Amino acid sequence: MEATIQQPNFFMRLMQYYNLNSLNNSKKVNCCIDFNLPYNSKVNLNIFDLSGTLVKQIYSNKFLKEGFYSKNIDLENLLPGEYYYELETDRNKEIKYLKHLGKYSKN
Repeated sequence: MEATIQQPNFFMRLMQYYNLNSLNNSKKVNCCIDFNLPYNSKVNLNIFDLSGTLVKQIYSNKFLKEGFYSKNIDLENLLPGEYYYELETDRNKEIKYLKHLGKYSKN
């Protein structure tokens, strides 16, 4: 019987949340992208609109060691709408959908 070696999982998870800054009473829109790197790698992390235009560059060939990362991203300057983000390493590329709802309004 032949054994196979499994590579550690490479994953990303997206969570959107709203952070209300009580000091100056402004409302900020943030998103958090969590990902696990099972190996050291150069990383590109970018947000694109649906036409494929780059709208925000988070990481550009940044070297990261293996481990879990959680990157908070300010979406204040992006119009509400549909986007996708792409995380690319030396060995993998992941693309995920992102729906930006805009500022949170309290009733």
